[in-house]
Amino acid sequence: MVLRDLTPALHEFVLCTALLEEFDAALCNAVLGRQDAARLIGLIAGQALFLQECAGRPGWYRYHALFQDFLQNRLRVESPERILALHCAAAEHLVQRGETEGALLHGERGTPECFERTLGHCCRQWLTRGDYGPIIRWLGALPEDKLAANSDLFMPFVSALIFSRRFNQARYYLDVVQAATTPAEGRLADDSAPVFLEVMLQLFQHDTDFRLRDDHAVLLGSCRHHDIRAFSLAMLAYHHMLHADFV
Repeated sequence: MVLRDLTPALHEFVLCTALLEEFDAALCNAVLGRQDAARLIGLIAGQALFLQECAGRPGWYRYHALFQDFLQNRLRVESPERILALHCAAAEHLVQRGETEGALLHGERGTPECFERTLGHCCRQWLTRGDYGPIIRWLGALPEDKLAANSDLFMPFVSALIFSRRFNQARYYLDVVQAATTPAEGRLADDSAPVFLEVMLQLFQHDTDFRLRDDHAVLLGSCRHHDIRAFSLAMLAYHHMLHADFV
């Protein structure tokens, strides 16, 4: 009866947004490709359609759990082909806002490509913040071949292991990456990523006994990858300082 009395626009809106555990107007606009989500949310609230405000999050809403389950079932019946795309759109929007847990929730329910892409974005955010626990938890559950084939995943994973002083695990996964000889989509075009991680492991594990091989120094010095360029130069500088080479 509730759905029957809705306009087509509201009908589509409530069905599609039922996939979202919590939502605001910006998220709804991104997921549905609309610009009037705030107005539609106001209409829904005015009709008392089982919409509840989220405590402590002004402007965020959720549906009553029973109503949400009903709407999700109707969406599976009426438009099952839209579900994956809606989850992927939600993941992409949330990760841009730094809502990593929500982004991964939807990424897992979207396509495999969407999930890997979302996971890579989240790991970069966590690594920047020094939040290594989620990186190790999420990426440690993936098959080794997936990690070895995607630099957006294995670089933050091995880095998080090193920064957490889990050197034996970092060594193991570095060996896995270096043993993967078949080029795969997502791998860097050169060998700078494994070399960078190898040198970083040696630096953190051995500290004042750190020694840099000449070929490693050349690769790090010529590295152009934006994520590792600055850190590479810092490691080179530390190497020269230990050798009292200030020229």
